This record gives sequence, C-alpha cells and structure tokens, in this order.
Amino acid sequence: MTNPFDKYQFEEELEREYISNNFRLLYQSKGYKFPRIKLLQIFKAFKKILPNFEMSLADLKSHLDALSDAPDSGIRCKNDDEYFMEGA
Repeated sequence: MTNPFDKYQFEEELEREYISNNFRLLYQSKGYKFPRIKLLQIFKAFKKILPNFEMSLADLKSHLDALSDAPDSGIRCKNDDEYFMEGA
C-alpha cells in the first residue's frame, strides 16, 4: 500500500531545505575564517545576497535550531546563536 503522505511537503520543510542549502554554501565560503557563524551574521548575509529572502530573524533562528536538532542535517548550534557545520 502506498502512503498518500509521501509526496506531501509541509511549507516548513521547503523553508528548511532552502535555509539548509544556503547555510551550507555560506559556511563553505566563510567557515575557514568563521568556524562558528553568529545568527545575526547569517541573517545579514542572507538578506544581502539572496534576492527573495524575506524571513524574519526569529523565523531564521527557529529553522536553524530545528535543523541543528536534526541528526542528519550537519548543522549544529553552540551558545544559542552560533551555528556551524559538523565535520567541516
């Protein structure tokens, strides 16, 4: 039997995938200088570089926190507002 929910995606899933992909790119570019990137730095970089980024700072934090709790995301949090890529 096929699960009817397999192809359904929550809006938050799409947003987290977007945040995750862009955080990885940011970290690839800046992680060597900033092993842990502060939330406000991430927010400012996303606002400046991503043309359609209209998320609030609180929403971004919520998504990054959720991603840092997910065991397979690779994104981790330290000191409540510093994020980094595990194993990078």
